[in-house]
Amino acid sequence: MKNFIRIIMVLLLSLTLLPFAQAQTFVKQDYGNDNIEGLAYINNKAKQFINQYNQQHHTNWQSLEPSAKVIVPKCAVPLKAKWEKVILGDDHIPHKYVIAVYCEKMRDPKQKKWSVRVQVCDEQSELITSIK
Repeated sequence: MKNFIRIIMVLLLSLTLLPFAQAQTFVKQDYGNDNIEGLAYINNKAKQFINQYNQQHHTNWQSLEPSAKVIVPKCAVPLKAKWEKVILGDDHIPHKYVIAVYCEKMRDPKQKKWSVRVQVCDEQSELITSIK
């Protein structure tokens, strides 16, 4: 009977801790399929871009993840990234900069080019309003 209670206790504890065991987000686990570009690849390209920028400009900015709601067609060429200015229209913060991860050629020639915006923040978790 004691062993049975121990087993039940271990199972209950395991079930309680299970949500914490999944350290990776959906974006980091999404590698897409034959038709859809994986968000993990978009996320990795944004991280690569910001890491290179940080090295060149001695900053410590972080790229956040793309929205998990984004679905884009599979890219036929390597993904590219660049800075993109987004107008906010706010009196205090009129604009911000994001990383635009984009694809210039899809596997299906009928499909248009796409771009996914990835948010960027500084060490204080503030939006990036100017770049060097």
